[in-house]
Amino acid sequence: MILPNFYIQSKINYKTQYEKPDSPDDCLDKEYFNNYPHVVDYQYNSRGFRDVEWPNNLKDAVWCIGDSFTVGLGSPYQHTWPAVLQEITGLTTINISVNGASNSWISRKTLELINTIQPKLVIVMWSYFYRRESDDESLSDEERQIWSNRNKWQLHFKDFQTNRDKVKKYNLKVIDCCIPDCWRGSKLFLGIDVLPNLINDKDFLGEVRILDYARDYHHFDIKTSKYIVDKIIQRI
Repeated sequence: MILPNFYIQSKINYKTQYEKPDSPDDCLDKEYFNNYPHVVDYQYNSRGFRDVEWPNNLKDAVWCIGDSFTVGLGSPYQHTWPAVLQEITGLTTINISVNGASNSWISRKTLELINTIQPKLVIVMWSYFYRRESDDESLSDEERQIWSNRNKWQLHFKDFQTNRDKVKKYNLKVIDCCIPDCWRGSKLFLGIDVLPNLINDKDFLGEVRILDYARDYHHFDIKTSKYIVDKIIQRI
């Protein structure tokens, strides 16, 4: 089995109507949730990712890696940015994302993908800087998820840079960006514009700017996905 570590056990072939925080009890705005105009459901493939089954040609596919913003919580599947990218460009995309993913998980999966498949294009959407994962490799990817002290922003930003450097050192086309408010709570320390100023890379798209909200009123929706895809297409 190729890429045997690429699966989310609890989501394999799983279907559900709601996923936290996209539920009537957990959403940020109940009125917005109840008036959301699109049908949302969650269907996960045989590896536990919110996507169709993998194509035969994995090398030529565009691999999209991230957290719940890439999963597309609160939005229909066709509103997720990997699905929009596929629809607009005609390129086959593969969505490798999980709720609560840390940048360490994203980096680890991206490196395994690069070393195994050597795909032509990988697109990474980095997660919150304070997320971490346990060093215990006997645990599943979901069990390894931990959160660290949000006040240690120097360490968080260094961790982000380390994980990004691991991915970017390869001679491979990697386009990346960060989720909205990726350094949540740290702006007093880092400064609002520090991220784009510190990283001088034409393939880094910066922090995603939210143009609309998904049903849970936290994640973004179709307008933002199209905005991201437009920026990606400019780099392809």
